[in-house]
Order: sequence, then C-alpha cells, then structure tokens
Amino acid sequence: MFVTMKLPKAGATIAAAVSALAVTALLAGCTPSSEPTVLPSTEIDWLDSAPADDDPYAAAARAADLGSVLAWNAHDFTITQLTSTVTPELAAAYYENFQPLQRLVFPGPRPSSVISVVENDSGDGAQVVLCRVSKGWQLSSGETRPIADLTAGTETTYTVVTSSAGSLVVSAEQPSGIACDATSAAVGYFEPTPVIPDKLENDDVRPPIGYEG
Repeated sequence: MFVTMKLPKAGATIAAAVSALAVTALLAGCTPSSEPTVLPSTEIDWLDSAPADDDPYAAAARAADLGSVLAWNAHDFTITQLTSTVTPELAAAYYENFQPLQRLVFPGPRPSSVISVVENDSGDGAQVVLCRVSKGWQLSSGETRPIADLTAGTETTYTVVTSSAGSLVVSAEQPSGIACDATSAAVGYFEPTPVIPDKLENDDVRPPIGYEG
C-alpha cells in the first residue's frame, strides 16, 4: 500500500540528475556510435508474481530502474530499455557511474516496493519513493544466486517527469540512506542468467548516443 498526494508548490523544484549521482569511473575516450544496440526482450522468472503498479508514476520509476539494470548487465547505455525510460542526462550519469573493473551483474530486477508517490502541483510528474534492496543483489564470478537480505532496503527517490514526447521518464535517482524493509518486494531472476565477462575494460562499455563526456 502506498500513498499518493499532491506536492506543495514550494516543493516542486526538481534537482538535476548529475548532482544526484557522483562520477565514480573514468570512461572517457569511447567512440560514440550512431545506432543503439538492440537488446532482445529479457525473460524474468518471478518467484511469486510480478509487481503490479497501478500508478503510472510508480510504473515509470520501476521501468527506469529495470532499464538501468539491463544497461549495466549489457555494459551498453544505448539500449532503448534505458533511453526510453530516463532522461539523456540520467542515462549519461548511469554510464559515468558504471564500474567495469568490478565485473558484477544483476541476476534480476532490483527487488523494490512502493512507499509513496507524491505528484507535483502541475500534475505532470511526481516523486516516487521505493524501498529498494541495497545489499547483495549482484553476482560475481562463480555465483548463481545473490545473497541478499530483503529486510535491508534503502529508501530511494525517483523524480518522474513528462518528456517532450509526452511520456513519463525518470530524471533523477537519489538513495536517501534511510533503512526500510523490502520483504514484500517481488523477486525475479533473468532467464538466462546474465554472463559475467572474463575481462571488461572501459572501451568495452558503450556510452549513450551523443554522449560527449
């Protein structure tokens, strides 16, 4: 159960995505490509049932989070699963924060549950807060299932806006550091299990199309 409410006018300012995410990896020097990579549809094996988001803002936040996970696993930030769900600025921030030397993959969508949806005063966006599993939801070499504690979640705020094309996209993602319990979150795994590369260098990672660094 989550709460939907209106934001007061004083809280309608949207923070820039770049300020919400710190640059942690040097990925300059990649040659931009003119065409996005076509990533096949990914099957998800849900242990119980898939998340049911009746609220369009919550659905947009979850779609953006899934897009970022798929881009991470593919080490490719041109895929439409990402670029159709987030702003170009946030796609660039995800790329800049990618750390290829870690050689980790997500085994499935990050388990999360909706805490609140706060619509802005103009009705064209919202702040969506998810309780998202924050530890153990990645695989390293030799692992087949994550060791994740669903009780150890973190409240994460997604700023949802309306794009120039009229679709809902996420412009910023901000973990709050506030602990929450995500035991009610749906858990699913990608089929087939993502492959962990033997070696991954900066030049193996595709930046968003048009990225200039």
